[in-house]
Amino acid sequence: MRAEDKIKERFGTETPFRLPEGSLEKLYSHVSENLPEYKIKAPERVSRWHRLRPYIYLAAMFAGIWCMMKVFHNVSNPEISLDNPPALVAEAMTDLPSYEEYSSEADINDFELEQEVIDEYSDIRSLQRDFGYTLRPEYAQSKVPDTNL
Repeated sequence: MRAEDKIKERFGTETPFRLPEGSLEKLYSHVSENLPEYKIKAPERVSRWHRLRPYIYLAAMFAGIWCMMKVFHNVSNPEISLDNPPALVAEAMTDLPSYEEYSSEADINDFELEQEVIDEYSDIRSLQRDFGYTLRPEYAQSKVPDTNL
């Protein structure tokens, strides 16, 4: 026989603590009678600012998120795109510091630069491969004029 069974046999499983009948009802009525009376306060007048404040904060939060997304978009996407390259490249080249940076290093004029590119890249596909460009379908099918005459 286990020790736990011996204890149950000797003392039993009944709890010795009992609550007299109706004592909780008497306690409830006694506490209710002795509590002071609770005075209900009149509701305070709510100003217009307190009613509009959550909506204004919400609008400010969305404006902040929009500004943050705009900044991330501008940082992640460069200003020069392939949508209209000649106009954007011309606009970028009018920026004096960048134009001087590229023109002073090479120390050659436009004609010499064009001739160097023509000599090095006789085919548009090699130019695409070296610079990682992909032509739009309407330009990819066009024939490249032969420059080696």
